[in-house]
Amino acid sequence: MRCGVATVLAVGLGFGLVSSASAADYGPLRGSTFDPPRYRNWEGFYVGGQVGTGGGGADFSGEGSALINRLTDHLFWQSSDISSWLTAGKADTGQELQYGAFIGYNMQWGDVVLGVDASYNHTDLSAVAQGRTPTSGYIQVQDGNGWIWPTAVSGESRITLTDFGTIRGRAGWAVGSFLPYVTGGLALGRASYGSTATVAWSSARDGTGTNPAPNPGSMSTSDGKSNALIYGWSAGIGMDVALTQNIFLRGEYEFIQFSQSKLNLNNARAGLGIKF
Repeated sequence: MRCGVATVLAVGLGFGLVSSASAADYGPLRGSTFDPPRYRNWEGFYVGGQVGTGGGGADFSGEGSALINRLTDHLFWQSSDISSWLTAGKADTGQELQYGAFIGYNMQWGDVVLGVDASYNHTDLSAVAQGRTPTSGYIQVQDGNGWIWPTAVSGESRITLTDFGTIRGRAGWAVGSFLPYVTGGLALGRASYGSTATVAWSSARDGTGTNPAPNPGSMSTSDGKSNALIYGWSAGIGMDVALTQNIFLRGEYEFIQFSQSKLNLNNARAGLGIKF
């Protein structure tokens, strides 16, 4: 009996040694160990703060037309289409500091990360444009009675943006600790804007060029809003870099186009976020 037990133990030990040697020769079998993922887990809610710079320009072309139509309503100038005369064109905003915060949620399928991101930024961007047609002197405009009216149109348009935010979809591809992504969505802003238009004329003359009427003059009107909501669209690219499983850095470029005054912004920002 003792010999039988010893024989079984010896055989079992021998198979164990052989198995160990074989495993050492062939390395880890497929599925026998857990391969760590090639990417971080980005899924979940996140919040953060950001700071950067941004600027762009506005196009005020044609914004004085409605004002000039209002000024010349039922007057002979309307038939001469002076409302189409250029009064203010394009203007740059310059570059200004912007700072704010962001919040969002990621969903992840392997390397693919999709999510929704909302951001708020405070800034102080302004654009102002002035114009006069003609740039000097007057354009001769004839009324229905044959009188010649030397006429000029001038105007000013302006816009100041103080706050803006975006609600965007986000699509990224996780590569190790890096998450490059693209964004697109809705942009909202708080702005004050307005335009002023003036129609001026020199002394009118009859059709023969004589008998001047000593009646030079001008008339003006303006329109605008303060702290109004403006809207547009946003598109951008960026990169999140995981410092730990829950803390990440963000770098981002974003383009925004607002409908009001065709105001556009090119923004570059850096941020620090926490993922929950």
